[in-house]
Amino acid sequence: MQRRFLHWVFNEGLSAARSDSGEEVHFTQQERSLLARFVASPGLLLSRDRLLQALPRERADGSLRHVDYLISRLRRRLGDAARDPLFIATEYGEGYRWIAPALPAPRIDAFIVVMPLHRRMPPAAEAFMQGLCDALREQVRRAGANDTAALAPAGWQPESAGRVAYLVELSAWADAGTVHLALMLCDARTRVPVHPLRLALPLAGCARASAREDGAAVAGTLCRKIWAHRALAADTAAPTEPPPELRLHQATCLFGDPTSSWRDTLARLDGADAPDTPLSRDFTRAMVLATRIAQQSFRAECLSMHEWDALEAEIEQLVLPHLPAIAGQPLLELAAARLLSVTGGRHADTAFALARRGFAATTAFAAGFSTLAQCHVHAGEFEVAGDLYERSIELVEHNSEFHVLLLVRQCIAHLGSGDVDALSRCRDVLFEVKPATRMELGAMLYDADSELPAELAAMLPRAEPDLLARILLASERKARNYFRDPAHRANAMRGFVSHLARHAGAEVVPDSLKPLIVAPAS
Repeated sequence: MQRRFLHWVFNEGLSAARSDSGEEVHFTQQERSLLARFVASPGLLLSRDRLLQALPRERADGSLRHVDYLISRLRRRLGDAARDPLFIATEYGEGYRWIAPALPAPRIDAFIVVMPLHRRMPPAAEAFMQGLCDALREQVRRAGANDTAALAPAGWQPESAGRVAYLVELSAWADAGTVHLALMLCDARTRVPVHPLRLALPLAGCARASAREDGAAVAGTLCRKIWAHRALAADTAAPTEPPPELRLHQATCLFGDPTSSWRDTLARLDGADAPDTPLSRDFTRAMVLATRIAQQSFRAECLSMHEWDALEAEIEQLVLPHLPAIAGQPLLELAAARLLSVTGGRHADTAFALARRGFAATTAFAAGFSTLAQCHVHAGEFEVAGDLYERSIELVEHNSEFHVLLLVRQCIAHLGSGDVDALSRCRDVLFEVKPATRMELGAMLYDADSELPAELAAMLPRAEPDLLARILLASERKARNYFRDPAHRANAMRGFVSHLARHAGAEVVPDSLKPLIVAPAS
């Protein structure tokens, strides 16, 4: 593990150090022995006798003057001054003391870090790295990060990665007229290589400008490889892992608009990033279509009923033929169960059987609990579903997208069951975990007897009446996917329908839903 003292970063064996300005120094065996003794006893007075004992006996000449000579040489290497020391202080007549404070390694809050493996880079390589970082910042979007891409500062190591997800390790060497670059995209947490790249840059002419352009081009390749790594990599089946369709959505959201991730994902699947087997291609495409169905809100365009029918039919065509082939593959069985659950209830029994079978064999407990809960909600078994959702929430990362998804599904289950108190508690947690859901989904998550918060009530009259009517019809159709019993569907819709009628006018409510309108309490 590297150690930082002031502006110098020492490697693990204390054989070399690098300054923040890029200067590198290397230490002899005797110098390393003194450094090891000093840093093991920071602030303590060490006599020259004790320091002499720390030296390798076969190399030391046995004189105390030799210790003074080595101290002087260490100071020169570190740029230290005897009269105004930063690292080694002299206690006259007694010995020496290491006074430099140990500093924590710098932390970076970035999604990708470009990490040169040596500090002295040709100008063209420096320009390339800057162009690469600038382009990565433009192409990667990550909520909550101060920066999306950064150059590693001196002394930074992956051990101090913080929230860094990917490293781009970069090495360069120059020969006559050309700079050769080798890059390796790695997973920052596991250090597993993801994708290698090799290119050459000209040293002469407008090398600096062209190097920045090359950096921007390489950024596009790296982003495609990152998307594929996050979206399409084999599931680890870890107990806390989100389901693959959520990983697919999250990967695409890094590079585009979260409200239309399905469109960007389809474009990627139709290009070079497509999975390489028919089963993988079909299941991945079905997941994207299911996301399209789910991504309907006040901010996204609504499907017509004809478009919805076509999506459900395509999901069936993509999933059903593969059911014999996925037997005994729990992750795929769970995925198939989730996909068939959005096809209007036509395959509810098949989905339930797949969910039970997949859950019995999977180690992906969080995804398994939530899939099984969804099936129990459809069957009207709300108490069992509630327990399964709680088990799933206990496993997932707090405030993650998976956590938010589970809370939304839990709220919908409480709407269907008519448990107003449980709905209120769950809704409050959801709004605390992700405040944006208050405006995005809030009007849908209040029962008919509750009053909408003022900001939600004020928003509804400003919406286009036709849009509100289409959102209501879309919500009714989603309710068919969630609940088998028409009474539970009515429970889920009654509050939303009633609040729209009160605040935007009953004329926005389609005739088929008008019987659900509940007049406000006097």
